[in-house]
Amino acid sequence: LEDVLEPDEVIITRLPFSKKINGEKYDELAVTNRRLLWYKRKGLLFKKESCNSTSYNQLSNVKFLEKGVLRKKCVLELHLKDGSSFPQLKGNPSEIKYLYQNIVSML
Repeated sequence: LEDVLEPDEVIITRLPFSKKINGEKYDELAVTNRRLLWYKRKGLLFKKESCNSTSYNQLSNVKFLEKGVLRKKCVLELHLKDGSSFPQLKGNPSEIKYLYQNIVSML
């Protein structure tokens, strides 16, 4: 993942991400100080990397939801200015809240 970073770009946090974006499945989401990066690496012998990125100025809305009473789950929704959205990020409340706080701080 470090190979696709721009100069002076720093990874703030990384999370497992196994959903499709534009028909392609990614393994990881990285939040940097400049953009969101969806990343995957495939192949055992001949490794190939694939990356999709979104700059923070393309985001129009970031929504954080908590669901459940005893076994809480959190959901993060990312909406773009063009009206489209990314697949929901679901998971551990502390991880999703940390991700939300980092993304919002970049807007």
